[in-house]
Formats: sequence, structure tokens, C-alpha cells
Amino acid sequence: MNPTDSNDQQDEQLFSVRDGITLPMVYKGHQITVNQSNWTPRERIWVDDVLVFEGNGWTMKSKRIIEVEGEQLEITLGFRRFLSEFFVEARKDGELVAQRVYQVISAANGLSNWTLFSSLLAGAVFGYLVASWLLD
Repeated sequence: MNPTDSNDQQDEQLFSVRDGITLPMVYKGHQITVNQSNWTPRERIWVDDVLVFEGNGWTMKSKRIIEVEGEQLEITLGFRRFLSEFFVEARKDGELVAQRVYQVISAANGLSNWTLFSSLLAGAVFGYLVASWLLD
């Protein structure tokens, strides 16, 4: 079975500053929606708009088991490629059956690698200056 990768669905709002990253995907006609909060480690998974998992994920990648049509699916969600991608994968018996990827850092999202690097550098310099001033 080929995994469903629905990255071409551009009409959905995948990222919200308040709600985090939300990635829907379809498995056997059922919509599986995964949400990762921006401000807390909270992860939530819905199947056909019914909340089936809510918990905290303190790692860069977490695995959850859910049930769809009596079948157990292993849902893996997290960040990869130096935090530039958020991904969700669904596996049944170890075989990839659905996946979704959101490019967190890309020119299309208005946040390029240079913008991120410049912001981090400016924050480090500002932090150093403030710490130096406070310690003198």
C-alpha cells in the first residue's frame, strides 16, 4: 500500500501561533488530525473529529498508538532536519500507510534559514550585552 502524502493541500491552515501545527491525513477514508502545541508539550490526535489521544510529548519525536476501524496504527510525530520539518507518519504493522510533512522553515512560509540564523545571532548578541551590563 502506498502512503498517502497530502502535502499538496495548500488551502488548509496548518500553522497557528495560538494553536500550533495541525496536520490532517486520511487513512481508509478516516481523517486523522494531529496537533502539536506551540507553547506547551501537548499533543492531540483526532479520528473523524473525535479526540482519541491527548498527552504531553517531551521529546523531539513521539510515538502513539491509536485505533482506526479496529486496526492499531502507530502514529509518529515530531521534528526532523534541524527543526525545519514537522512530520506525522502512520504505520500499520511497521508499514508506512500515511504521512504528512509541514516545512516549518522555508521561504514559502516567510521564514528562511537566513532569517532564522540572523534572529538567533541578534538574540545571542543582545543577551550577551544585557548579561554583561547586569553583571558589571
